[in-house]
Amino acid sequence: MPWTVYDKFGNTKQSAANVTTPIGMMTSSGTVNHASSGSWVQLTGAVAAWLNTTDTVGTIVDTTNGKLTAPYTGRYQVSATVHFAANATGLRGLQVNKNSVAANTNTVAETSLTSMTTGINHDMTLSDVLMLNQGDYLSLLAYQSSGGTLNMASALPVTFSMVKIDGAIPYAPPNLPRMAYGTSTITFTASATSNTVAVPHGLGSTPTAVLFGVDSGTAWLMMQVNTKDATNINVTGHDTGNATRTGSQTFYWMAIL
Repeated sequence: MPWTVYDKFGNTKQSAANVTTPIGMMTSSGTVNHASSGSWVQLTGAVAAWLNTTDTVGTIVDTTNGKLTAPYTGRYQVSATVHFAANATGLRGLQVNKNSVAANTNTVAETSLTSMTTGINHDMTLSDVLMLNQGDYLSLLAYQSSGGTLNMASALPVTFSMVKIDGAIPYAPPNLPRMAYGTSTITFTASATSNTVAVPHGLGSTPTAVLFGVDSGTAWLMMQVNTKDATNINVTGHDTGNATRTGSQTFYWMAIL
C-alpha cells in the first residue's frame, strides 16, 4: 500500500518508493582453487575473482579485498557458500571474521565438515544474523586439508552476501531543494521606504531565493533575493513609487533550502 512520511517543511522524507534495503553480494567467477592444504585462506579477489553481483548502497562490496562493509549500524543476515570438489581426505571449514582477515581472529560465524565421502562434492553453507556497527567489515575464509589443491567452485560459484534486516534506510536523492515557510512582522514609519527583516534561512554559502509578500494595507511588496552569506534581508515597501504608510505589515516568506 502506498505511504509517505513528510518532514516539517512538507517535503517527502520517506515513502514506499524511495526506501532502499542495504544488500551486498559477491559471486565468484571461474575456478576457485584452495591451494594451501592445512591452512585457512581468505577469499580475496585474487583467489575468487569476485564479481559485484549486488550493491544497493554502493559502498558494501569490495571485490578486490573480498570484504563486505556495513553501511549502517544494525542487524545483518550474513551468508556464504562454497562447493568443494570431491575428495575424501581431511577436513573442510568456512568462517566469517569481523574487522580482520586473519584466520580465527574476531570470528563471528563458522561451520565445518569432519567426514568426507568419496565421489561427491562437499557443499558448505554458512548463515547467521550479526549486529554490526557502521563501517564494520566482514571477510570470508575457507579451510581444507586434502593434502593438495582443491577447487571450491566445482559445482556452483562461491557466494558471500549481507542483507540489513532491521529496517531499510530512506534514500535521500541529492541536490533536491527543501522548502521552509514563515512569517515576519515589519514596521514602517511614515517616511520609511525600507526596513530590515531577519530570515532564519540557515543557508551556509548556497545562493538561495527568498520570496516576500504582504497580507494587507496600501503598501505592497513582492521581491526575490539571494541570501548567500546573509543574515538579514533588506525589505523595501512600495506604494506606486511612494513611501509606505505608518504601521506594521506581516510578510510571508518562503525559503528554498
